[in-house]
Amino acid sequence: MILADDARFDEFGYAGNKIIQTPNIDKLAARGVVFNNAYVTTAICVVSRASIFTGQHARAHGIWNFSDPVGHERWQRTYPHLLRASGYYTGMIGKFGIGRKPEHLPSDDFDFWRSRPGNLSYFDKSSPEHLTKRIGDQALEFLSTAPANKPWCLNIGFKAPTRKTRRRGNSRPTPATRNSTRTPPSRRPRPPRTRRSKNCPSRCNAPRAANAGSCVSPPTKWRWKQRATFTAWSPAWIGKWGESSMNSKNAACWKTH
Repeated sequence: MILADDARFDEFGYAGNKIIQTPNIDKLAARGVVFNNAYVTTAICVVSRASIFTGQHARAHGIWNFSDPVGHERWQRTYPHLLRASGYYTGMIGKFGIGRKPEHLPSDDFDFWRSRPGNLSYFDKSSPEHLTKRIGDQALEFLSTAPANKPWCLNIGFKAPTRKTRRRGNSRPTPATRNSTRTPPSRRPRPPRTRRSKNCPSRCNAPRAANAGSCVSPPTKWRWKQRATFTAWSPAWIGKWGESSMNSKNAACWKTH
């Protein structure tokens, strides 16, 4: 399993992105299966990683923030633990992401462990190599040391989604300058989000030129009321929030001004 950190679903070549080049991932997509209608219920780093390992929703595995460890009992229900118990040679490389202390990590439950707690750094004092290169080399080390008579399961957690050096020649698009009159494709606004509902298939399936914008959901009365309420409440709310986040000395100074 390969995880790319901070990468959106459409930031890959196989998804139709013309700016970012991901040839290796595109090959995996071409030879495998792309889940175009897959969604996550907890799109946040640690919680999502815990859901992947356990196969459970956040309400079931109980990991809600960045400091919660996976715990021994929870780890007994993860796929790496179950596969190792079934005879697989297992490995974990790169960003594990769950738990902030060394004792939070299930390093003893892997045959091959090359990970540390926390968010990891692109450059480390122990190695002059960039983290992406180091993780790739460690993955090759795992493949070379895996027993030939055993199946294996390798988990790789990259931190950088792409590397800026992965372009050939002069194919990198030139960013817009301060006085540029032409906006590059990567900075152009996206079309408004359309509402694809079973309640209006005839309108949504109509030709775009003849029915432009008909499926765009306009703000409802409730939405306008919500905006007006927030506008009325925001000054007082921001003041209370600022006061609660200050120490007593700064809060007293803030009140007098």
